[in-house]
Amino acid sequence: MKYQISNIKYQIRNTMSFIGNWKLEIRNSHARHKRGFTLIELLMTTVILLTFGGVIVTVFISLLRNTNRANSLAIIRQNGNFVINEMTRSIRYAQSLDNITSCNPSYTVLPPEIIVTSPEGQSTAFRCENSSIDKRTGSGSYASLLSSNVTYATCSISCQQTSTAPPTVMIQFTLVKDATSLTENRASIDFSTSVVLRNWGR
Repeated sequence: MKYQISNIKYQIRNTMSFIGNWKLEIRNSHARHKRGFTLIELLMTTVILLTFGGVIVTVFISLLRNTNRANSLAIIRQNGNFVINEMTRSIRYAQSLDNITSCNPSYTVLPPEIIVTSPEGQSTAFRCENSSIDKRTGSGSYASLLSSNVTYATCSISCQQTSTAPPTVMIQFTLVKDATSLTENRASIDFSTSVVLRNWGR
């Protein structure tokens, strides 16, 4: 009987000790929560946020630059193809070259300008001047074939001819967009073509 009573007292003491420890742990936990974050924890959080923020900004700027360059290249390509098509169509079906005395064996037009006459007697002229590639039809005024912010960096018009074959006109130019802007916005493309006068001498 005494043994059972002692055992019960022992169990009660253990239970009370457990409850005391549990209450102490709760108080310590509340104290830690009330204390908040330490300075080191705040600094580590700030460093992590800044690192991720820097990565995101870098990726965004890179995407923006690539998009701007792709847009610039598309605009240049559109302008260059338009100029090539205009010059090719007029020169290919021209009957004569009015400002070139002879292409045999070869001749480089300086300044870069070419004037052709169609079988119907219509005069058409192309020139590279003041960073613009211009076209004139008949007795009208020159008008630029390039859109705004697109200029030529180099331009060359030449011709060559062998024996009695029709002359061949060579056209080469480099177009640049936003030549005076930031590096990431600048872009350039080289264009070249050769055109044979099909109606030469007819």
